[in-house]
Amino acid sequence: MIKYIDHYWAQGGVLELNTRTGSIQSTSKYKWQKAPHWGTAWEQNGRWFVLHNDNTSFILQNEKHIWRITSECEVSLRQKFFFRNFKIKIANETRLSIWYKPKYIFFSIIDPAHDDDEEESDDFFYTLFIF
Repeated sequence: MIKYIDHYWAQGGVLELNTRTGSIQSTSKYKWQKAPHWGTAWEQNGRWFVLHNDNTSFILQNEKHIWRITSECEVSLRQKFFFRNFKIKIANETRLSIWYKPKYIFFSIIDPAHDDDEEESDDFFYTLFIF
């Protein structure tokens, strides 16, 4: 299935997502914030992650890898120095674990006014954690 989703963490724009293959590409078919499907995408460590939904649950997708975000999921986020680890567990089994350095981490350290709203816009996985 092809979905058209807004890409909030860029200059704006709409991305075309093929949910079967996980491929993502820019499209000019829709204007930003006028995409017909709910979702967003983020590139981290050279990999695209997409959060979207279907009639069953929210879905985190990387290429063909799909993690359904349901009430059975345990989502955690921990930080070690300048790196963070986002993890999804189901029944105590780790299904996804990714270490990454959040964008703009140094600004968040020196900015005394840095708050959760800024953190959400700078760190896709933080948004999933509080979601």
